[in-house]
Amino acid sequence: MGITPAGTPIHDGDTQTRTRLGDLPDREEGFPRDVATAILALAVMLIVFQYRTLAKLIVLPAGSTSWDLGSFVDAVRREVEFDFVDGMLCVLILGPILYILVAEFRNRRFTRFLTWIFDDERRTVAALALASLVSVRYYFAIGALSWAVDAPQHLSYLDITTEIFSNFELPIWTNYYGTGSPFLQFYGFLGQRSQRRTATCGRNDGCRVGIVRAGGG
Repeated sequence: MGITPAGTPIHDGDTQTRTRLGDLPDREEGFPRDVATAILALAVMLIVFQYRTLAKLIVLPAGSTSWDLGSFVDAVRREVEFDFVDGMLCVLILGPILYILVAEFRNRRFTRFLTWIFDDERRTVAALALASLVSVRYYFAIGALSWAVDAPQHLSYLDITTEIFSNFELPIWTNYYGTGSPFLQFYGFLGQRSQRRTATCGRNDGCRVGIVRAGGG
């Protein structure tokens, strides 16, 4: 039995009930549902912006992102046709971001939201998984494979790894490079595990690259 700040006695049963409910978002505890809603809206807007607006940049040549800013802006003005909806998506993306910043500055509501997530392992894993899916959305964007910069090297790694896994072997060595190479020595296990799953995509290179990139390769 305890005493509330208002002086009202709390029985043990009430304490246990509040403890069990303490893991749930509760208005009394000040759970920032507004911040959670803003984050959800931001995630949705980013996904829509990726596949609706950024998809229009496909008309630019591969490797154009390595241009200087002036050349890139000029090319976008000449080749890409944005419309009113694209502008609205930009505004809708900025809206939740500004709201979260203001909420954090005024009473640390974003910090409170993160605290609630990281207080529980399952919530932490779920939040990281969802955040990762949103973060790697561009790996599955519309378009064709680019052969710019070091893309050919990584595409060849992907093909070699797929062949090795199809033979039920481990991708620790290949003789296709020079006199032999531990070609995945500097890549994490997530990349290798995801590369194994590329067999389900057959020879669809775009699908395989998306899975490997999203998996950390």
